[in-house]
Amino acid sequence: MTIEDEAFDRLRRLSISDVDPFDIFCTTWKYYWRDTFDWKEYSQSLSQYFEEGLPQGFAVRYFMINESQGYKVDLHARYQQNTTSGTKRTIRKRPLFQSIVTLQPYLKTLSGSSLSDATVRVPAQPLSQDCERSYPETWIPMDPSLDFIKVPVQLEDKAYRVVYNLFHKTMSETKFVILHIFRVQNQFLWDKYAR
Repeated sequence: MTIEDEAFDRLRRLSISDVDPFDIFCTTWKYYWRDTFDWKEYSQSLSQYFEEGLPQGFAVRYFMINESQGYKVDLHARYQQNTTSGTKRTIRKRPLFQSIVTLQPYLKTLSGSSLSDATVRVPAQPLSQDCERSYPETWIPMDPSLDFIKVPVQLEDKAYRVVYNLFHKTMSETKFVILHIFRVQNQFLWDKYAR
């Protein structure tokens, strides 16, 4: 297909008028206003107020921070104006970043199964048949001469998502990237725990 191709000329972007706000894949928008040196985020309630007005054709919205600070926001012209002083500041609308890790439980493969179903783990068995202890399903047989081993946690594992979400509660997803997550497997501690 080339740019001059007839099929390419007929392509167009579709917009959906009735967006389900509870759909996990629905785009969540964040609004920011330009301070002197950096961008400040509007509160979630104001962002929601702006979004509610757009489908109804209300591109200009008014709000008050306190009795003396009233603002007019023009979403099409992309500015906020103080109604008292007349000061104008630029505003921006950006989609909320959603990582593959947080979306993975909802993604499907071409066969229709979820990605987490695609990798089936075989539960670990005790190292010897006479041993009554059972191991966690993520346990990997290890050399008895080693005190511990580092086991990489796979992206498909539920544990990966839990650690990922806990880490990014305090560290921004856009500033810090998790390269690997490891689980420490220690035979001595497991034996002590299993007693």
